[in-house]
Amino acid sequence: MGAAALQEISTPFVEPAKLVGVYTWDVKTDRVYCDGKVASYFDLPVSVGSEGAPLQAYLRAVLDEDVESLRESIDKTVNGGGSRQLYRVSSQRHGVRHLLSVGQCFRGPDAQPTIYSGYIFDVTTDQQASQLLNLKHFLSEARNAAHALKLKPFTYILEMLLLDITERTEKRGRNN
Repeated sequence: MGAAALQEISTPFVEPAKLVGVYTWDVKTDRVYCDGKVASYFDLPVSVGSEGAPLQAYLRAVLDEDVESLRESIDKTVNGGGSRQLYRVSSQRHGVRHLLSVGQCFRGPDAQPTIYSGYIFDVTTDQQASQLLNLKHFLSEARNAAHALKLKPFTYILEMLLLDITERTEKRGRNN
């Protein structure tokens, strides 16, 4: 494998504690195998992980607005090598979680896709922190605009919202 291919599949450092588990998809038979923890994130029984299930069984847990981009990423990986996919799933046990899947598709002697395997990380707290920072930036811009327009009630409300977001962000930092 060349340096370009390795760079394509490399991923930024993700804390080991965020590792959910591993998966393997037999592309030819459409059976996905995984450990019990991965299965639980997709609302599947532990036994399904070891027995295997069609990819569609896993995709049912992916939030509707993320399914199309995830499918496109899977297709691209099957046709070209390694990938990173960020998507959300919803399960009874874990609720809505942001997952990062890092995988690669391998080919057989006939150059056809055979095995697609990789790791899944739960990056929910990272995504929530990013969303809080985006919200804080948006509120700051709105506050500045309200101040420039001399809209004192709006400026005050936006200041209070910014204070609340700042406190939440600092609390998250202390708890992580």
